Amino acid sequence: MSRMEPLKAGNIYVEYSRDESACHAAHALHGRGYGNAKVSVAFVSPRFYLKHFGRESAAV
Repeated sequence: MSRMEPLKAGNIYVEYSRDESACHAAHALHGRGYGNAKVSVAFVSPRFYLKHFGRESAAV
């Protein structure tokens, strides 16, 4: 997948409970069109995610 700039406007972060689910979603979305842009998927570490978003920000 690609390298991204953390916390850049336009980035979307999604947390999955299983690594397999995250990989499946990444492969399904990477390179797809969205408006006039292309989706570029990158993984961040759980530590990065929790530091910036914490558990309470996760969608239910």
